[in-house]
Amino acid sequence: MTFDIDYDALRASVFKQHYVPAVESIGKIGRYWFGGTRQAASMVASLLRESGMSIILHNAPPRWEFVVYLTESNVDSDDLDEIALRRHELIEQGVAERDLPL
Repeated sequence: MTFDIDYDALRASVFKQHYVPAVESIGKIGRYWFGGTRQAASMVASLLRESGMSIILHNAPPRWEFVVYLTESNVDSDDLDEIALRRHELIEQGVAERDLPL
């Protein structure tokens, strides 16, 4: 089974939902956490790269959230995985997304 993705609609949706928050978060803390499909995550990364940012896209278990961060930052993927695990634990406890570790 194949799914046809409307590239322009996906780009517009991702831009509206993620681009500005991603730029702000990366500017403030050096990374941006978000959920969504692989296609949307890839689009977030593409939009950020098109704007001139050199970023890495990481998909962290157990919720398989995405995080983008600057390539020049000294971020270790194991550290991101630990943050993702903590985020998962807090979500399970009902903590609001705005209060999750970044």
